[in-house]
Amino acid sequence: MKKTIFIIYCCCIITTSFAQWQQTTLDSMRITCLLVKGTNIFAGTMTAGMFLSTNNGSSWTAVNNGFTDDYVLSLAATSTNIFAGTQDGNVFISSNNGNSWTVASSGLASVRSLVINGTDIFAGTDGGVFLSTNNGSNWTAMNNGLTDTYVNSIAISDTNIFAGTTSAGVFLSTNNGSSWTAVNNGINNSHIRTFAISDTNIFAGTDNGGVFLSSNNGTLWTAVNNGLNNYSILSLLINSTNIFAGTFGGGVCLSDNNGSYWTVINTGLANTYVFSLAVCGTTLFAGTDLGVWKRPLSQVGIEVYKDDSSFILYPNPSSDKLYIKPSQKSTIEILNINGKIIKTINNDSGETSVDIRDLSSGVYIIKAKTDKGIDIKKFIKK
Repeated sequence: MKKTIFIIYCCCIITTSFAQWQQTTLDSMRITCLLVKGTNIFAGTMTAGMFLSTNNGSSWTAVNNGFTDDYVLSLAATSTNIFAGTQDGNVFISSNNGNSWTVASSGLASVRSLVINGTDIFAGTDGGVFLSTNNGSNWTAMNNGLTDTYVNSIAISDTNIFAGTTSAGVFLSTNNGSSWTAVNNGINNSHIRTFAISDTNIFAGTDNGGVFLSSNNGTLWTAVNNGLNNYSILSLLINSTNIFAGTFGGGVCLSDNNGSYWTVINTGLANTYVFSLAVCGTTLFAGTDLGVWKRPLSQVGIEVYKDDSSFILYPNPSSDKLYIKPSQKSTIEILNINGKIIKTINNDSGETSVDIRDLSSGVYIIKAKTDKGIDIKKFIKK
């Protein structure tokens, strides 16, 4: 007979380090997109075209020679070329690290996403998905099956291409964009803003529904929002085992466990509208409504400390009542093993009695959020 073994952890306190975000000298305009190419960082803006930093964000230079549009929406690069899509529907190309630009093509609707796969360039636009096989000189509409042609984001995983739309959710193509099928089972918000892919995990950021995760190519999606302070997701970035989410007013959140828990990492971040995220070397960059901010990756990881005095939880296991006594004022959440919040209690540091008779038998999580961090314990409902 197969046995299931439950491991109960005494406790762990999750906090972030005291390091802060630092604003770079590019500080007075909305940064719509970021691209890292080697040691070069390109920043597309809403009002001033393109900027380049060659010294890890310490200084920035406008690189707009031949670049005639002010509003940049998307960036992508091959080993030799950089491509930029604009609000006016143009695609610009530079083969000399941004020193000069030429119009590769014009006439597309707003180019919100550019993704390169080998010699193929896919563009997500306000007129659907387009494909170019000749460096952007010509484009072919690839909209068969799309019921919404306002495409905000495109992501590619092996032979699977995902398109995130404004009103019809996620679409999947398995034949290089020739046809599309809606894959929205489990997604309760149809406005998809951004994607991030790591191995078999696909994350979708939505307009006001938070983050969804699929591990089976979009067949089923699960909300992974526990700990997010804002459900309007503007950008997603995966770096090693860390997932970063840039939000519309909530700053940057971090998860190191596939979205099961998120921690806010906003210390020092004065502008919390984060439209783009990028990593250059060992530094994390955030493009915000007011410029580019940065901080070392080593200072944004979640640190775990054992501390048996953070809050008292008893009896464990329990069948009817659970007593929780935190050491300070806190918000207490009871979650199931999948991360769904079952109960929320505001506590002023006194002992709280929680009726758990309505819970099904199994393992649950208690999370106490204080000004100093987050304390997590597990308990078993008998």
